Amino acid sequence: MLREWLEIRKATRAAMETERNYDREIAEANRKNVSDERIRALECEASHFIDEAWAERDSAITKSLCREAGLLNVPLPDLNDPEMWHREHAYICECILTDKGISTLRKAIREEREAQSLFSKGIKALRFLLWAIAAIIGAIAALVGVLK
Repeated sequence: MLREWLEIRKATRAAMETERNYDREIAEANRKNVSDERIRALECEASHFIDEAWAERDSAITKSLCREAGLLNVPLPDLNDPEMWHREHAYICECILTDKGISTLRKAIREEREAQSLFSKGIKALRFLLWAIAAIIGAIAALVGVLK
């Protein structure tokens, strides 16, 4: 879990750094009066690499959430639903959750954790109740034994 969190954080930082670097390069090109064609080429290149960096982050988030959902037996959103999933590249069979898919799956995981937490609290309360009943019965039995 920690490793996944670190991977997501690393990917987020890399994407933000990529954005900052290209913003600096484009601003510098504008200051130096570089040709419009070169600036457009820089902007296209920036768009490609920035999108790729954020897609890597989304892929890490998707892997983490799918693993967590599998551990909790939470069903994944329908793979054929384009609102929940998208393919990053046509030639790669990796589906990545969309923003809506991420929030939907996180909500389902949160609800399952809460349900399991309530269930475990109920079991603890039942155990305590049984322990208290056993203690009372033991005390009564000891009292009856002493009085006889």
